[in-house]
Amino acid sequence: MSFPDLADPLVTREAGAMASSVQGRVVAGIFEGFRLMPTVGGFLSLDVIGQGSLFFLPENEGISQALHSYSAALRLGILREGFTVPGISVSVAKRFPDDLEYLGTGSPGVISLAPKVTAYRATVGKDIYAIEWSAGIGFEEYVSDVTLDVLKSRGVDGYARATGPIRSDRFIYFGSASTTIGILLNLALEVGWAEGFERSMNWDGPYDPSSATLFGGLSVRVTM
Repeated sequence: MSFPDLADPLVTREAGAMASSVQGRVVAGIFEGFRLMPTVGGFLSLDVIGQGSLFFLPENEGISQALHSYSAALRLGILREGFTVPGISVSVAKRFPDDLEYLGTGSPGVISLAPKVTAYRATVGKDIYAIEWSAGIGFEEYVSDVTLDVLKSRGVDGYARATGPIRSDRFIYFGSASTTIGILLNLALEVGWAEGFERSMNWDGPYDPSSATLFGGLSVRVTM
């Protein structure tokens, strides 16, 4: 991940760091949906999804070192995948990460964030030659209350505080391919493109939040 290096009073550098996470997810089917035709079903099926994540962030970058995140989602089926039709679904998820702090004691100041994320997804998928192909589009809304404490001025004790909300959003595009080996083991490859965020009117530092991001992942899942 990349971010402005706020340890530099003039903010002339961009900082970067690696982070890791452990995640667990539970999916429960609530309603199987309606059958529209003998080979077409799953219309208006409903799943509930819950997820918990623990993020480990670098200790030497002034960021909160360990963060939890919890999310709840509803997934609505448009069609269940069959021999003649692809699977189509839409979902909405709400994520609640822990509050985040950047910098602290001995630094020019501290930024505190209380973020919340709402994520929408539309996905289509089809099993072709034992490989499950899927593609989709997403829209993410980010909202956070922000508290900024900075030194008042050189030679003057104390901090000045500014508070207020920030909002931003972006589209993401993704595709994946997965296959199941045996009964329990699943291998999946995902790639995607995330648009950047709106650039602040007065920001001219080295970090450009409006730049897009290429992302990907290779996962090995055991399903029970």
